[in-house]
Amino acid sequence: AYNGDTEKWIKAANGLRLRLASRLWKRKPEVAKSIATEVLAPANAEYVFSDNDDSFILWFDKLYTNIHTGDWHSVRDMEIATYAIMDYLTRNEDPRKKVFFYRNNLTPENIAAYNALPDNAARQIPVGTTRWEGSTAVYDKLANDVNRLSRSLKLSDGTSVNMRIANYPQARLWKGNDNDGNGGNWAPIMTYADFCLLSAEFVLRENIASSKTAQEWYEDGVEASIDLWDFLGTYCDVLYYEAMTDAEKTAFLTQPDIAWAGTQAEQLDQIYAQTYIEHYKNADEAWAFWKRTGYP
Repeated sequence: AYNGDTEKWIKAANGLRLRLASRLWKRKPEVAKSIATEVLAPANAEYVFSDNDDSFILWFDKLYTNIHTGDWHSVRDMEIATYAIMDYLTRNEDPRKKVFFYRNNLTPENIAAYNALPDNAARQIPVGTTRWEGSTAVYDKLANDVNRLSRSLKLSDGTSVNMRIANYPQARLWKGNDNDGNGGNWAPIMTYADFCLLSAEFVLRENIASSKTAQEWYEDGVEASIDLWDFLGTYCDVLYYEAMTDAEKTAFLTQPDIAWAGTQAEQLDQIYAQTYIEHYKNADEAWAFWKRTGYP
């Protein structure tokens, strides 16, 4: 994680202390606030995460997924983008979308060609379907969800184009050599963005004294998340990745759902949404976060 850098390990320890405080928050609020007060104290600022380089991430050599070709990976179980996540990412023009998922093949031309074939009369794809679509997360309903139906378009050269509507997750975020990829692997324990967003929550809810305001922690966390996932798009060699542009990042940060605004409850909602997005690969934390907050 840190190649023996003691100062970064100290920052990681303080980050994990804040996470442990969040676990205690509901049952032992005074203990949680006491820990948060120590960790976030302005005098302690040099001993907490300050940028993405401080993130507690285990980085693996590319051989981690290449030398054992018989290893089983669960990436084939990661079937779909859900309606909820895709709606949130799309309406906010979130540039992380292309790191999390890869575009479907539903160009207007492909949709028209598919719908024109007589055999597909009963399996039409709605005109206006985009290249970024979700599906249900409820297994009992999967069979009836048209966005998840298997479809293919046979081209004149004999090849087939996958015409399923719902987007697939970028499996190379988990398995760098998936589909002949050449990506690295990584395991996030606590990222700088994680720490910022949790700090924002403590400062907002408990008015904890800190070197930054809740808004500053939130904004730093969102920007750090964007930058980290942009790096990961290349590091993990995700399919069809194009680096984020400054214009994309700027446009995203000014979206109504993203720019810091509103009541305390609305601001907390913003923090929670971004925390859940940041936990895209950290399933254990996403689960613990949901149990703690009920969000989403």
